[in-house]
Amino acid sequence: MITAALPGIVPGARCQIVSVHHPAMRHYLGRVIVVVKVNPDFGSVWAHDDKPVTYRTNRFGRRVIASDPRCIQSIYGFEQLRLLPYGSLTSY
Repeated sequence: MITAALPGIVPGARCQIVSVHHPAMRHYLGRVIVVVKVNPDFGSVWAHDDKPVTYRTNRFGRRVIASDPRCIQSIYGFEQLRLLPYGSLTSY
């Protein structure tokens, strides 16, 4: 059992995916994610894509959310991630 998280991987940290568990998931390599929760007991994190919220205009003319990436979270292992230095990449 892993008892210590990687230094710096805390909620809100931005990481890049550097390895995947299956060749079919290669398109995830290089994707930037934002850590939401850290589970050091299992060596994993909950994270979502680092993309902006998108909006659309509904039929009544109101601006509504079309997609919010914060609502779609995935679990990643520490060994799959590389911590990005603060300010290394511009958001989105």
